[in-house]
Amino acid sequence: MPMEIHLKTKKEKISLILLILLAIILLFLCSKYLKIKCPLKTIFHLPCPSCGLTRATRQIFSLHPLKTLKYNILALPIAILIIVAIILLIIDCIKNTKYLENLINFFLKHYIILIIVPIIISWIINIIRNI
Repeated sequence: MPMEIHLKTKKEKISLILLILLAIILLFLCSKYLKIKCPLKTIFHLPCPSCGLTRATRQIFSLHPLKTLKYNILALPIAILIIVAIILLIIDCIKNTKYLENLINFFLKHYIILIIVPIIISWIINIIRNI
């Protein structure tokens, strides 16, 4: 049975909004100031599915969405999902709905197609491109 997420109170939803915004700020700061080497690539000389995400994130924050795809094809869909999640969470707080909860549960229910397959495709592309 797949795991489900339940956001019951407005306080939980607001806390999640703040957590997401904090994560975005940390991601921005890390992508701007840290140069992190991929341990998989360093040890095995094989790029992982997330190789290039830091450079792709820099391109997103620089408002270059097409250049983002050059570094990692997952970065743009992830960024769009984060924006959609924040919007849905704000709507959920205002209207007391469960749009974000339903979206998360949909992803959890269909995780193989919506999460695992894109990660594998990204990994194959990263290996072919030698990102």
